[in-house]
Amino acid sequence: MLTFLAKTVSKSPCSMMLMGACMTALSLTACVNAQTATPAWQTFVKQTQQGVATDIPDYSWAGYARGEKAIPQATGKRFDVTDYGAKPDDLLDDRDAIQKAIDAAAANGGGVVYLPAGRYLVNTDFSDRGTIRIESSNIVLKGAGSREGGTIIHQIQPFGKGDPYQLTRMHLGDNILLIHARSEERRLSSMPVICKVTGDSPAQAYHVTVDNASDLKVGQRVYLYAMNNKIIEREVKPFSIEPEWTTTTQNKAYIVEIHQIASIAGNKVTFAEPIRYDIFASDEWDLREHTPITNVGIEDISFMGNHWHPYKHHRSGMDDSGWAMIKIKGVADSYVRRCSFLNVSQALYISLSSYVTAMNITQAGNTSHHSPRISFYTYGILAGLIDDQAGSTHGPSLNAGTVGTVFWRWKGVDGSIDSHAGRPFCSLYDCVDATHINSSGGRRSYPQHLRGLMLWNVNMLGDKPQHYDFWQPKSNNVFVMPKIVGMHGSDVTFNKDHVSLVESQGRKVIPESLYEAQLALRLGKLPQWVSDVQAEQKQLEAKPLVKFYDRNDPTSPTWFYPETFNVNAMLGYLTRLSLQMMKTKLYTYDIADKNATLYTDQSFVRHTLYALMCAIYQQHQSDNTITAKPVTVDGKPGFEFVITSGKLRKQAKDLSNDALVDAARKMGDRVGITFTHQQTAEQIQFVVSVPQMQSH
Repeated sequence: MLTFLAKTVSKSPCSMMLMGACMTALSLTACVNAQTATPAWQTFVKQTQQGVATDIPDYSWAGYARGEKAIPQATGKRFDVTDYGAKPDDLLDDRDAIQKAIDAAAANGGGVVYLPAGRYLVNTDFSDRGTIRIESSNIVLKGAGSREGGTIIHQIQPFGKGDPYQLTRMHLGDNILLIHARSEERRLSSMPVICKVTGDSPAQAYHVTVDNASDLKVGQRVYLYAMNNKIIEREVKPFSIEPEWTTTTQNKAYIVEIHQIASIAGNKVTFAEPIRYDIFASDEWDLREHTPITNVGIEDISFMGNHWHPYKHHRSGMDDSGWAMIKIKGVADSYVRRCSFLNVSQALYISLSSYVTAMNITQAGNTSHHSPRISFYTYGILAGLIDDQAGSTHGPSLNAGTVGTVFWRWKGVDGSIDSHAGRPFCSLYDCVDATHINSSGGRRSYPQHLRGLMLWNVNMLGDKPQHYDFWQPKSNNVFVMPKIVGMHGSDVTFNKDHVSLVESQGRKVIPESLYEAQLALRLGKLPQWVSDVQAEQKQLEAKPLVKFYDRNDPTSPTWFYPETFNVNAMLGYLTRLSLQMMKTKLYTYDIADKNATLYTDQSFVRHTLYALMCAIYQQHQSDNTITAKPVTVDGKPGFEFVITSGKLRKQAKDLSNDALVDAARKMGDRVGITFTHQQTAEQIQFVVSVPQMQSH
């Protein structure tokens, strides 16, 4: 760190009021009596009053409008999607109609795109899957509520159009809703350079000195950008970079902060928010163009997918990204609130954005790959009051150079604190439930987190004692000296040589929420919106979710979507895009008539076959096949699928009572699918009979 950090740091325009606000805020509930507050908080308050660099970063800048004011109510001209051809609760695709309403709002300069109560279908045609796009500022997509009786956007067919060998597509895929600025689709390294940084500035300062500020203006948003592995070397101290971390060793790691310009005096540029990295001119920092869209909102909608089969991490694109809902890229001062995500692979993905809030969100249904995920060079994202009932593999999750992220009051089933490599920086997990701290992400992009990671009043829900050593560079725990305050719940211990602070281990501390306390300290009082959104969360939790299909609940709704589909195309998806991975053909298929069609609910057929294919694959990974031919089933036209393993090389588990087979049976029962199971020492086979549904 810079040697002058102990000195007074420069102030932002709003921080000039902070000294008096600190004294006022000390009397507030959030800034508790010094005799009861934990020492880490007492030190932070004292250092803030003195105007010196704080040991703990100020995380309170996260969220819409930097946390300083509430998300506004949706106002403006209303564009009702039913006026553009959408019709809820029928079996017609509404994607184009929703897009037309959004485009009309964009042409108007903004507005509220309203979806009345009911279920709207999207991506019903497997040959015509696409994304709804918001590419303009000042648009709110609003439903009639995300609970029972409200608005549902239901994705029928899965995504998965790309090369199955492209892991980025497998992991992330396409999304039903994309909110993005087209100008932000370029690589950061190709973004136009406005000016170069010529002076040094310490972390927590607000200004940089540049060579020429003539092309800058107040209010402009910019990338503060460098690509220099010397920065990473400093931020991993007292440790060192490992040779396997090739993104860093090959000098490919972007170092990025997003800032908005508050004032310009000559060549001194002052930002509205603090700088997080130590800035040395010798590291070749510059300011680059960043032109996000702003004031976009998504609210009061349930997003539903057909992600039904038993989930397994990274088994295929069907598991990881087939039903991905919202992607936000190149956006500022925007939000997703009061939304539910049901039977989805991924809920929400945010990148290249700043001051976005995800609030009052519930994720439920089948086990998911990702809960809301913060990724790729964001600044000041707030994800709060998230209820992950789906037991997502990754969540709350961040990665890839994120800066100043806050996860606040997050609860979930079997959830993990997930710092997913790519060198996140300066992140807060605040009043979060977790069963474990997940160390994940590719080794080439380690460490999993740079300096500035704070775990504050984390409630551990593990069923057995856990021990963490946060610096194991040859294995899978690589966090740079995190701080841990008030971790409680199940028994957790640490290698204290690899943490910079452990305080009140096993006991909650005061203040309960670091984010709230810092926000109150910075602003002089806690904004009203903080209590308002917590009250909203209680109101939401008192209402039942939209009913969704649950294979383990025979009383759950089926949400049928009967269609006539090409069987060859469905098998092609299953074998080429779902179960062909890592350049290995897991299944090949053959069909007697490539033009043959079947009328039924394709989702139930696909999931039933997929579960049985996975059951065999878990026992044998080569030369597996599936064949298909038209047959008569119970006197009606139908199809027979024969799923066969390659020759077994070792004794396989008896699949009669396998969980995947049981799931296939439960899913198939909904549309009259039956199957038989034959297993010998050399082979496993399922013969599946699929009747045609009766046309209505």
